Amino acid sequence: MYRREYLFVCDTSFLIALVEKKLFGQMIERYRPLKLLIPESVMQEISRFPRSGGKYMKIKALYKMMEIHKDLFKTVPSKSFKPDKDVLEVAKEVDGIVATCDGEVRRRAKESGLKTMFILDSKLYIN
Repeated sequence: MYRREYLFVCDTSFLIALVEKKLFGQMIERYRPLKLLIPESVMQEISRFPRSGGKYMKIKALYKMMEIHKDLFKTVPSKSFKPDKDVLEVAKEVDGIVATCDGEVRRRAKESGLKTMFILDSKLYIN
């Protein structure tokens, strides 16, 4: 039986939490087949993080994870170059799930009728 590919449109907060909480393996197990779509504006936001400190180590781990699993990640064009807005617009375009740990983005996604994935107590949830 074929199952449709899950399309997750990720923002910066989700990607960092995915690394920080070490949930990528769980995500692959539970939601395969999947593709993690990352708007260009989110990639630009990530690239502007400081080159030292704790967040930088998480960003380095994120880049390594993206390199190892390049078949699961795809950078997609941005329209507004505003990360939060782009995540919502891309999710609407592709009928995807907004993956965020940002309460405001989650609220806006729900208002738009989009599903969201979020992390609570080191577990992944979709609603």
